[in-house]
Amino acid sequence: MDAARCINNMPKDNPFLIIPQDANGKAILSDFGSITPDRSASETVKSSHPTKLDIAGGTITGPSEGVNGNSPEDCIDCVTAYTNGTVTDSVWLRDLKLVSGAANQQQAITIKGGCSSCVIENCTFEGKFKRAEVVLGDYNIYWPVDKMRGIVLRKLSTTDGKPVRVWCMWSERPTIQGGNVELVYSWIPAYFYKCLFGILRWIRGRES
Repeated sequence: MDAARCINNMPKDNPFLIIPQDANGKAILSDFGSITPDRSASETVKSSHPTKLDIAGGTITGPSEGVNGNSPEDCIDCVTAYTNGTVTDSVWLRDLKLVSGAANQQQAITIKGGCSSCVIENCTFEGKFKRAEVVLGDYNIYWPVDKMRGIVLRKLSTTDGKPVRVWCMWSERPTIQGGNVELVYSWIPAYFYKCLFGILRWIRGRES
């Protein structure tokens, strides 16, 4: 999918690119050149409930401003959980350059929910991200779900030479292979997030 088609697939009422899925639920975006939002958005690229997610070969710039006064969130946002509690089989993000579109952008990559396998490799991060460059196992509205497993971080780097900060929430500890990676808040046990997300889900249920 080329960059022009990506931008054209960002409707005004849902201002981010949703990666289409095939009949088996697999979402693929590859060799796309570069993608930059042309208006305010929460994130640039989004995938929800894929059986497998594969993004490779291009540059993704985050939004320059968020929606309704909020900070822009992600270059890539993936929801890897389903209403029945099952999770995505595999996430594979590779050969990417992820660029912050604003000084207050929250992170470059967020994966919300669990998965059986996650490989992020040969990715470069440019600019400032407030929370971290990568957030794994973040809260999602389909809680409870299984945690992220089988995580490999391979050859990740930033353009300014600083470590790539990775925040592991409801996830296993990743295997780091090369690159320059720092696990932030690594002293917080995954069980804490399990309890926190359970409380958030209970609150959401009472409000609905």
